[in-house]
Amino acid sequence: KKETIKELQAKSFEIQNINKIFYSITHYKLDELKEIACIIGITTEGKKKDIYDKISQHLSNAIF
Repeated sequence: KKETIKELQAKSFEIQNINKIFYSITHYKLDELKEIACIIGITTEGKKKDIYDKISQHLSNAIF
């Protein structure tokens, strides 16, 4: 069980505020966005805005 929980935590992105799912694009560096994208299974190709938009869309779809 502990191994499964650790695996899930490593592959998860924690949302701390349901009203503000994701900070604005200026909050993140490109490497941070790429890391988040990898964690949630999104491709990391493209510019910073492209990756940010993909992550933001994914998180919105996952919650609503």
